[in-house]
Amino acid sequence: MNHLRTSERNLFKRCQWAWERNYQDNLKTGREESVALWFGTGIHLALEKWYVPGTVRGVDPRETWKKYVDDSRGDTEYVNTVHDGDFSEAVSARELGIDMLTQYLDHYGLEPHLEVLSVEQTFQIPIKHQEWFSTQCDSSSGPVASYHRGPSETTYVGTFDIVIRDHNQGGKVLMWDHKTTKALGSQNTQYLPLDDQAGTYWSLATYTLRKQGVIGQDEVLAGMLYNYLAKSKADTRPKNEQGYATNKPIKKHYVSALSAIGIEEHEGKPLDKATLAKLELLADEHKVTVYGEVSASQPKKNLDRVQVYRHRSQQRSQVERIQNDLEAMSLVKNGLLKATKTPTRECGFCEFRELCELDESGKDWTEMAEMMYTKWDPYSAHREKN
Repeated sequence: MNHLRTSERNLFKRCQWAWERNYQDNLKTGREESVALWFGTGIHLALEKWYVPGTVRGVDPRETWKKYVDDSRGDTEYVNTVHDGDFSEAVSARELGIDMLTQYLDHYGLEPHLEVLSVEQTFQIPIKHQEWFSTQCDSSSGPVASYHRGPSETTYVGTFDIVIRDHNQGGKVLMWDHKTTKALGSQNTQYLPLDDQAGTYWSLATYTLRKQGVIGQDEVLAGMLYNYLAKSKADTRPKNEQGYATNKPIKKHYVSALSAIGIEEHEGKPLDKATLAKLELLADEHKVTVYGEVSASQPKKNLDRVQVYRHRSQQRSQVERIQNDLEAMSLVKNGLLKATKTPTRECGFCEFRELCELDESGKDWTEMAEMMYTKWDPYSAHREKN
């Protein structure tokens, strides 16, 4: 039985040649996953253990994170954090994860209005589509290729991360997807209404969740909720009454703050004649908080939730897109078209880059593939469930 999941669709549309190596030749490197992927997996696991079924929360996500780090790579990884659009500093992954999750808990709290209906819910949905086939026919001049298009069926598989009922939104059922990112902003989320994962989940989830008894037979999935955590430490600068981050106060700020509560002199001298150290002690003694100038660089959001809704017409469009993708994949899979390449900056991170460079120079890459890659079955877990 043929299977398909969103990651395979995405790779096919990003680079058919890499897709052919990964999903047709079943090649996989033994390389350690990137720090970014490892980090995101750990944060995802921490939140998974926090949002357990029901309205009562589970294990403190910081504890899950610390165990994940200690059991996998220890405190050996560092992550580049971003400030004002530029890399700020490399921070210990263990430290950064704890900081990010502390910000998360401080901001969102226990959220008793969110009822978790299911976590890590797998699904398998048959998709009927057209497929192109190639066959060899004998003729007087030798074998001739014959092509035909016919009906086929592929099982779309995947896992819904978390399904919740939001009682603050009238009991709407939403699907959550936790994401870590370098920085927040619309430039990172504008694609979501057209995202294949969101579209596929929206199109297939209602049927699956009803069938599995997660939601009622008359209920529908209202939308996708993307839960973003930026890889950035909390801004610890003091904030004034208006909530603006301030710079370190200087002498004039202490004089102004102390004067505001009626203190005009210290040790018989005007305040502006006292040293900064003495003014600091005086402010502490009178429990006066002193702020500096409002900083030109204000903290950016490190947390965000983006909700995406879709209409019934978009559900039909998404199913048609899945069918079109499957037909296009069959053209390459069955040899009617040659796999194309899509050279971009991302090639530097592709696990098949060395093979691709050999192929570009007209050399045989199969020997290198045998030495550097192993074979895998990307759908073994799903086949076992059939």
